[in-house]
Amino acid sequence: MTAYLLLQSPDRDRLVRWILTCLLQYLEGITSELFTLKQKEFQRDADNLEKKLKHMGEVIAEREKNKDIIIKDPVDKLTGKSEYLKW
Repeated sequence: MTAYLLLQSPDRDRLVRWILTCLLQYLEGITSELFTLKQKEFQRDADNLEKKLKHMGEVIAEREKNKDIIIKDPVDKLTGKSEYLKW
């Protein structure tokens, strides 16, 4: 039976509703898959940001611990007190 004959049949409305229902289910399935993929991407980004933030916190703590050296070293180099400038 061709599509033309089906559309001329008395069950045409039921057929059209069935086709629309199938299309909607297909679209919902695809949309659900896209949502899942996007959620995974967001979670991966969030995990990466958390790691970066943790690392930045560690760097800040280490710099604070070595504050005196970080400040003194460039001053010593400029004033000639640095061991790097001695022959």
